[in-house]
Amino acid sequence: MDASAFAAQVYCPPIRMQGNTTFIREYQRGKENDPSALLYQLTIQDWARSCTGEGASDTRIKVGVSGGVTPGPAWKGGEVIVPIRVAVLSETEGEKPYYSEMFNIPVTIGEGAPSETWALIEDKFIVPRNVAADIRFGFDEGPRRRR
Repeated sequence: MDASAFAAQVYCPPIRMQGNTTFIREYQRGKENDPSALLYQLTIQDWARSCTGEGASDTRIKVGVSGGVTPGPAWKGGEVIVPIRVAVLSETEGEKPYYSEMFNIPVTIGEGAPSETWALIEDKFIVPRNVAADIRFGFDEGPRRRR
């Protein structure tokens, strides 16, 4: 008989998108909100998390976030950097972050190409076991660049 079958389940904090970080539209400089000047649109479409025990007193959190890059009429091809921030916050210490990390995911998309998908899967987040925490993610508001 496997003794792990009787082990207590590891608490896994809830995951939610940070407000107003669902999509990014990038336009040609000086032509914001002009549909013909749209370079691309980034979207977040799916997310998940799972947790496992790490040693005797910690929890390892695995976070997955995915979405798409849709080129606009002004896109000439190249690389888009998808800026995703993942944070694991303490609920008991005024939302003090255990982690807050930026991930830049490169996506190459050609001129006239259809949408491309992107994904982030990261399991580096380790927090004390059974603490009240909250996982948040979303596009970062910082500068984006196209190569």
